[in-house]
Order: sequence, then structure tokens, then C-alpha cells
Amino acid sequence: MEVSPSEVAKKFRQEAKDYIKEQIAPSGKKLKFVGLLSNDNEDSKVYSDFTKLGCDDAGVEYEAKVISRFDLESELRELNQDDSVTGVIVYYPIFGG
Repeated sequence: MEVSPSEVAKKFRQEAKDYIKEQIAPSGKKLKFVGLLSNDNEDSKVYSDFTKLGCDDAGVEYEAKVISRFDLESELRELNQDDSVTGVIVYYPIFGG
């Protein structure tokens, strides 16, 4: 039996969209994720780009930030204080790799 990853993902994407529409949107709260990239790893950049596509599809704001690995901790602290940010994604590797 062959399983199509896109068909499996389609179900989860729809569930996420439905949840946002039914549970989050009525509250007036908007979801915003920030992705932190602290390296030149092309795979991380591609993953971040796909995250944006998924967020756009689900109605979630997504912002990618390229920062120095040495600024990661302070950036996380700032984002944790920002009430408009509901999620942070840290893309690996952080210290090379």
C-alpha cells in the first residue's frame, strides 16, 4: 500500500484551518508565528519557506527572522514579551552543522 504524504497532510491542514476558524477567530485573537534562522543552512531556509506557505494557507501570520546565533537568546526573550506573537519556531542547526 502506498501512502501519499500530501494526502495525509491535507487532512491535518484542514483540521488546523477549521480549529482556527471555529475556536480562535471568534475571540478576535490572531495567530502569529515567528521563525528564527541563525545560520546559512539552506535546508532551514527551505523549511521556513514551507512553514510560511502552510501558515498562509491556514490564516496564520508568519514572519521569518534571520539573526546571529549570538542574539538568539535575547531575541527569544523579546518575542516572549510581544503579545502579538503566539508561537516561535527555532530552526536548526543553530551553531553550524
